[in-house]
Amino acid sequence: MPGSRSGNPTTYEAIRGSSRVYVEYTDGEKEYYDRATDPDELHNVYASLPADRKASLHAMVSGLQNCHDATP
Repeated sequence: MPGSRSGNPTTYEAIRGSSRVYVEYTDGEKEYYDRATDPDELHNVYASLPADRKASLHAMVSGLQNCHDATP
C-alpha cells in the first residue's frame, strides 16, 4: 500500500536528560522537547532554538556517536 509505514523504527541518535530531549534522525529531521513545560513531548521546539544551541546539541550527539564507535 503506497504511503504505508513499514513498522520499522527510524534510525536516530538522542540525548535524554531529566528535563530535555534532543533527537537527530538519519533523514535529517531533528526534535527538541523541554520536558519541564511539555512532559508528554508533544511540542517539538527545535526550530525555535538559537543557532548556537542547535550547533551545541549536534556536537554533543556527534561526540557520543564517535565515542560509541571508537575501538579500545
